[in-house]
Amino acid sequence: MGGYSTKEFFIEKLEGFKDKGFNFFEIAPAPDCCPTCKSKANKKIKIKKVQEKALPPFHEECRCDILPLDDDEGAVFFKTFE
Repeated sequence: MGGYSTKEFFIEKLEGFKDKGFNFFEIAPAPDCCPTCKSKANKKIKIKKVQEKALPPFHEECRCDILPLDDDEGAVFFKTFE
């Protein structure tokens, strides 16, 4: 069984987004996610202002990920599964 990602993993991932010119990201929960994770989806988050608590994992066994967003792009990942 694979391991789960850490806060440090997502902090490094955000740094990579910034290095590629992205200013925003969104939370990408699993399609069968829990209510806690579902509440974090479909929000465009500014990378510069993000706090560590706003990054996955949000609980033990959390499978959320983060995806970069262009400046003119809206957060829509989870809407494709509803």
